[in-house]
Amino acid sequence: MTPSGRKIDGIALAIVAIIVFLATYFGLQTAYSTQLNKLSQQPILITDPDTAVLNLQLGYEIKDDLDDEHDKHDPWARHRRYAVVIDAGSSGSRVLVYSWKDPLHVRKEALKDPVNGPAVLSGLPVIEKGSETGEWQFKEDPGISWYANDPHNVTSHLRPLMDFAETVVPKHKRPSTPVYLLATAGMRLINLDAQDALLAIACRYVQRHYTFSIDGGCNLHFRVITGELEGIYGWASVNYLKNGFRSHDAEAHTFGFLDMGGASTQIAFEPTREMAVLHDDDLTGMKLRSVDGGEMRYKVFVTTFLGFGMNEARR
Repeated sequence: MTPSGRKIDGIALAIVAIIVFLATYFGLQTAYSTQLNKLSQQPILITDPDTAVLNLQLGYEIKDDLDDEHDKHDPWARHRRYAVVIDAGSSGSRVLVYSWKDPLHVRKEALKDPVNGPAVLSGLPVIEKGSETGEWQFKEDPGISWYANDPHNVTSHLRPLMDFAETVVPKHKRPSTPVYLLATAGMRLINLDAQDALLAIACRYVQRHYTFSIDGGCNLHFRVITGELEGIYGWASVNYLKNGFRSHDAEAHTFGFLDMGGASTQIAFEPTREMAVLHDDDLTGMKLRSVDGGEMRYKVFVTTFLGFGMNEARR
C-alpha cells in the first residue's frame, strides 16, 4: 500500500526520517501506556542526542488528543497530529509541516478490520503533508550560517518560517506540536561558538514568540546534526518512502542511499548479514516501531564527506 500521504517530493528528503521516528515514538507511547507511565518518571539514560533519537528517546511528552468541534466534523483533521521541522541547509532554510493520524486511533480502527487491519498494524504510521489541500512547506534564503557574525539577526530569518508554520497547524494543536530545527553541513563549516550562539538565539526566539512544543529542550530540538545522522535520516527516509521497511516480507530488502548536498555528501546502506557480523563495530543501530508496537531493528553503515557538496565543489 502506498497512500497519497507518502507521495512527498524529494525536497529535504532526510527530514522525513525525523517524522518517522516521531510518529513511531507516538505509537510506542500509545501501545505501552501503562509501562511508559512508570518509565516516564525515570531519567533518560542516553545523553547523546543522536543515539537518543535512534533509540526513539525524543524527550517529547505526548499530549492528549486535542480535537475541537471543527475537527470532529472533518474526517481529515480528526485525530491528526502535527510536527514542524526546519531543514537548515547550507543554501537556505525550509520549514516543512508534516502530519499523521494518532497511532492509538489507527490501531483501534485496524483491529476492527480483519481484511486490511493486519497489514496496517504491522506497518509504520503513514506520514502525510501538514495540509490536506494547501501549502505545507516554505523556504527562506540564505542559510542560517550566513548569520554567523550577526547571530541576533537570525530571528529575522526564522520569523517568516515560523509564521508560515502557524498558518498550517491549527491554533489549538500548536502546543502539542513539536518543532525541530536541524542544521546540516553549512553550519558544520563554522566554528562551534558561532553554532551555539545561533542555535541558542533561535531556540529562545521560538520559545518566546510561538506556542509550539520544545519539550525535549533546545539541545535536542535546535541543533547541528552530524553527517552520520544526516546519512541515517536520508537512508530511513528513502526506505520509508520506497516501502523498504517490510519486516513481515521474507524477500524484502532495504535500499542504499547516496546524497550530495550543498556542502557534504552522505552514503548509507544496510550490509548483508555476513558483512554485518564482520563489521559490527562500524555499524550504527536504529530502531522503529510498527503501529502495533512491534520493534524493527536495523544496523546501517554510514559515512560522510564534509566539504564534498555541490556548492563547495564549485568554490
